[in-house]
Amino acid sequence: MNLFVKSMPFVFVILWSTGFIGAKFGLPYIEAYSFLVIRFLLVLLLLTALVLIFRVKLRNNKKHIIEALITGGLLHGAYLLGVFSAIQYGLSAGMTALIVSLQPILTALIVRRLFSERLAGAQWLGIFIALIGVAMVLSAKITAVELQDGLSYYGLGFATLALFSITIGAIYQKHHKGDMDLRVVGIWQYVGGLLVVTPFALFYDSFEIEWSGELMLAMAWLVIVLSIITIFLLLLLIKAQSSNQVASLFFMVPSVTAIFGWLLFGETLGWFEIAAIVIASYGVLLARAPNKPIL
Repeated sequence: MNLFVKSMPFVFVILWSTGFIGAKFGLPYIEAYSFLVIRFLLVLLLLTALVLIFRVKLRNNKKHIIEALITGGLLHGAYLLGVFSAIQYGLSAGMTALIVSLQPILTALIVRRLFSERLAGAQWLGIFIALIGVAMVLSAKITAVELQDGLSYYGLGFATLALFSITIGAIYQKHHKGDMDLRVVGIWQYVGGLLVVTPFALFYDSFEIEWSGELMLAMAWLVIVLSIITIFLLLLLIKAQSSNQVASLFFMVPSVTAIFGWLLFGETLGWFEIAAIVIASYGVLLARAPNKPIL
């Protein structure tokens, strides 16, 4: 059990990073908002089945249900809506990821202001070192056209929405834990996410879907591994660690995603990218272990 607890952050980063790979496999065959709606509906079906099979006791605590709806609307609905919409409105995946990777800095500022969760000097140093590493990893993915012709304001707006949604959602979850079973929490959270993304799907999408093997494989992975296993890991981490420690893990996501891109799609991973991954990793170590001298 102790080994499992210690490995949770590493497992979470690896699994969370595969979400971008799953989207890359599936999105050529389905529109983005429709993808999210179907994904959330399938997750709800699976979680409901788990609750019924294991006869989980449902606690009809309205306060905790509302809190779960709010958390889900932020962590699942608004975050993914922001990421997909930013790219749809012309922001590159690299620039979108760079904006969202500011989450640990925003988290540190919010919790310091509202909850007196202060950072040591080593933590701040680690955050900025990790940010430099992330920027290096993503630099090749930020298109030259985007920088020359100007950024999409709609894209920037949606990327900023994603940044604030996942940051505030994680902090809100940390300080409104409730006492419901995680499977029940998951049901209400995905209902919250569904309430956010469904209007966009109904208004913008045509629901034309090509049910290819790649799409079904991507959907299965995103539903079971990302939306259930990885999200439960995130909720456990939020419960067990400080907001800053959890947020710092997201600095590693672009690096691990770059490695997956190299392994699966033959994307470039030269010495510059490897050095960037090492820098980002070192920064995360500093940010997560402020009381242990690493320098």
